[in-house]
Amino acid sequence: MDLMFAIRNRRAVREFAPQAVAREAIAEAIAAATLAPSAMNLQPWLFAVVEGAERLRELSSRAKAHLTADRDPPAAVARHRDRLEDP
Repeated sequence: MDLMFAIRNRRAVREFAPQAVAREAIAEAIAAATLAPSAMNLQPWLFAVVEGAERLRELSSRAKAHLTADRDPPAAVARHRDRLEDP
């Protein structure tokens, strides 16, 4: 695939296929991600692979609860509070 084509046509995806991604593909994607530049060449990489729709929903709910628990949230969180509180 042409690099510029990939950059211009990338999209965020919110709907996923039901089949699992092969572990080899995940490992290859993580290996490629570690090649990205980092501030001061520190490479502070940390990756989490979440498997299963139920686990993803659970983590999403917990993250939303954490973000909305703050009574004085940062503006970026406050601006999206309605969406964050929507199950």
